[in-house]
Amino acid sequence: DLRDLLRNRPWIVLCVVGVAALTYGNIRGITLVYYFDYVVPGGRSYFGPVMTTGAIAFILGVMATSPLARRYGKRRVYLWSMSLAALLSIAYYWVPPQNLPLVWGGHALISFFSAPTAPLVWAMYADTADYSEWKSGRRATGLIFSAASFAQKLGWAIGGGGAGWLLAYFGYVANAAQDARATNGILLMVSIIPAAAAIVAIVA
Repeated sequence: DLRDLLRNRPWIVLCVVGVAALTYGNIRGITLVYYFDYVVPGGRSYFGPVMTTGAIAFILGVMATSPLARRYGKRRVYLWSMSLAALLSIAYYWVPPQNLPLVWGGHALISFFSAPTAPLVWAMYADTADYSEWKSGRRATGLIFSAASFAQKLGWAIGGGGAGWLLAYFGYVANAAQDARATNGILLMVSIIPAAAAIVAIVA
């Protein structure tokens, strides 16, 4: 079973995609708290409503996934979804923190466009189980999904640990006014840095 798994190239590709996508989502998600606390003026009072709006947008994006995948194919929808999320995340760097409607709307759009990537990657893992059976004549669906789950947890770990390391690197000091380097670092961590991980997923 392990030999079949390691010879399953589509599964390996999806593991890279999963790790990169979870790194993208986790770094950005963790840093949003700091972004609203230290970068957006008065952001702490808006954080809850902005996150609620983002969650609603995410749910709508997930609901749109199935009809879009049936019409255009899972791979194509994933590529477009992650590409738009990455481009919007990069653009978020230049959104003025004082412009609350743009900050709010930009987060909602990123949430909506990144949403299909989660269900699609798991649907494609199921396809890799079919592929493995077709190539080897043996089926190991449980192993494929448990190993995929491990890859997802690795992405969460990299994203979570990476966020902490990056905050320390940029000189973040808890419960204090941040200097220009730390403020710019937090801004990079909700935009360009996670977008780099999203680009890895797109390329894979």
